[in-house]
Amino acid sequence: MHYASCVLQAAIRRSRRAQCLGVDQHPCPACVATVGKAAAGTSAYVEPNRNPHGLWDNEKWHVSWLYPTAHAVAALAQGKPQWRDERALAALLQAQRDDGGWGAGRASTFEEAAYALFALHVLDGSEEPTGGRRIAQAVTRAL
Repeated sequence: MHYASCVLQAAIRRSRRAQCLGVDQHPCPACVATVGKAAAGTSAYVEPNRNPHGLWDNEKWHVSWLYPTAHAVAALAQGKPQWRDERALAALLQAQRDDGGWGAGRASTFEEAAYALFALHVLDGSEEPTGGRRIAQAVTRAL
């Protein structure tokens, strides 16, 4: 119960746009160590489970690679706030269609475009200026 309380307090702080979790900001150093271990474990599982193109497509409930990719990007960025991944960014940008959307099938779909835009938004948080401009151009094309 103590751990859940600390995680809840951290989530509240984050929702108020506080800085990322840090030992000096978290109410309990023991929980910070636990969260750090969980983030490392998540990263160790998620990172190697991508395809040769740098994307995640091993989700049994979705045909689209965009759903698991968006969630993997979000999980990795949450665990490592300075995480960035050029392979995932390049693949997302390259997969954008001429109509500005994304889709695993013959056409773009709103759902898949939303997953791609979500992943780009997460990646934009730790991108260098050049990557940020590439993301901004993709978002402009999508709108």
